Amino acid sequence: MPVSSPAVAELAKLLENTFRHVNIALVNEMAMFAADLKVDVWEAIDAAGSKPFGFMPFRPGPGVGGHCLPIDPTYLSWQVKRRLGETFRFVELANDINRHMPGYVVRRVQARLNADALPLNGSRVLVLGLAYKPGTGDARETPSIPIVERLVAAGASVTAVDPHVRHVELGDGVRRLDSLTLEALRASDLVLIVTDQTSSTTSSSPARPDGCSTPETAWRATARRPLSGYSRRRSTTAPVGACRDRTRPTRARTPTRSAGRSWS
Repeated sequence: MPVSSPAVAELAKLLENTFRHVNIALVNEMAMFAADLKVDVWEAIDAAGSKPFGFMPFRPGPGVGGHCLPIDPTYLSWQVKRRLGETFRFVELANDINRHMPGYVVRRVQARLNADALPLNGSRVLVLGLAYKPGTGDARETPSIPIVERLVAAGASVTAVDPHVRHVELGDGVRRLDSLTLEALRASDLVLIVTDQTSSTTSSSPARPDGCSTPETAWRATARRPLSGYSRRRSTTAPVGACRDRTRPTRARTPTRSAGRSWS
């Protein structure tokens, strides 16, 4: 729609970005408290979304990324401080919450491994998705990078998969795969879905005669709640969706939801 000035047009863009940034922070903090309270935040969001008016669902995630949400609201807050001497409190609080989400994700990973008597140090973590949102190769300001960096700093052996992201700096010691394989799933102690890149897979993935899932269908199955962590004891369990070794007893772990995607 036409507006009266470039300033109004710019503020409209900043308002839209800030609205999403603040609401993502709200649902991220809600998700952390809900996890501690043993309440399913996903079900609560779906239930609230059944209201026909007055509620817009946002879903928790590992932080915000891209060229808008991590930058534009902060620019607006900076301008308010510089020109008016005031603090844009909503933006600063949202920044604080969303910036700390990668650390929260890693703590959830550590807790999930601990539940299987596995330390994060030395565990093999498979990270699915590096882009800041699904269906793109854009990794600008992606929260996946600080998540991977924290995992590596804690001593984890990290393998990262994203068929769309070609160029991203992950540091030394991180193995990159262009596609998800059954071997990578089997070799992992925990699978962490950060970005649901199921749009890169198709329903034409071949069915296996033994009834096991292909890697693509495994990704689709686990990505219903992105950022789910699947861990296994090295000797007794197999990742959900992977073809299990028929030569030994196996059991699938129930996934622990950390949070999901809500970034722009």
